Amino acid sequence: MRDLENQVYEQLMQELADGELVLPTLPEVALRVRDAIEDDDVTTGQLAKILSTDAALCARIIQIANSAMIGGGKRVETVEQAIMRMGNRALRNMVTSVIMQQMFQATTDATDQMLREVWSHSSMVAAICSSLASFANLKPDQAMLAGLVHDIGALPVLKKAEDYPELTRNVAVLNRLVSRLHVPIGTAILKAWNFPPELVTVAAEHETVDRNNGSNMADYTDLVIVANLQSHQGTEHPLACTDWTQVPAFTRLGFAPETYEIEMENESEKIAAVKSALCT
Repeated sequence: MRDLENQVYEQLMQELADGELVLPTLPEVALRVRDAIEDDDVTTGQLAKILSTDAALCARIIQIANSAMIGGGKRVETVEQAIMRMGNRALRNMVTSVIMQQMFQATTDATDQMLREVWSHSSMVAAICSSLASFANLKPDQAMLAGLVHDIGALPVLKKAEDYPELTRNVAVLNRLVSRLHVPIGTAILKAWNFPPELVTVAAEHETVDRNNGSNMADYTDLVIVANLQSHQGTEHPLACTDWTQVPAFTRLGFAPETYEIEMENESEKIAAVKSALCT
């Protein structure tokens, strides 16, 4: 199995280097929403018209606008009302988030369970990031998206694994392949999607726990590093053994590692609300 693991690793890295690796793409509706929001004069009606081309997406946006994650009291019934409640920037990130959930749907039974696990993990990291954002004066919706995309590089790896039944039957080997490949592949995906540099850095550096960002100010990668470590606590993941006192991201976020869990207890309801909304 080690030979097969290395064979698939080298094949994917070569395809990535040659620009031949098939990367997931954002659907047209997400691109149109992103482009429209770049126009300061775009109206709620115009955005609603774009969204109306995808009935399932409209339904999810309304559902999320009514969730505990967004809040706001009176129930909204139309996509226009949902947009007004969320705001344009949050809408852009939420559309991407909803579409990403669709990407994590397996086309075969072979990788279904692992795709579910990756999405569940990403959703938890996103929920923690969203809650932590206020401590670092960062945007909660952007922090949530950072958490969702940090492991996006797993998708092409799991897709390739479907060509090798031996891999899909050996979870340990497949996990190692994802661990080895998701960072460079995820970085390439977010660059191809024209994501902002701070989110590309999330994909590239979220497992560099001793990372120095060249500033005393926390950034989105710091949020993901800390949230990722928290999500792996009590598991067999290699990051579960990390000494948090040696992780500069905690200091930049203003947390003392020894009291972090106590402080985060106050955020538990908010984290649960975001996780629930993303996994519905």
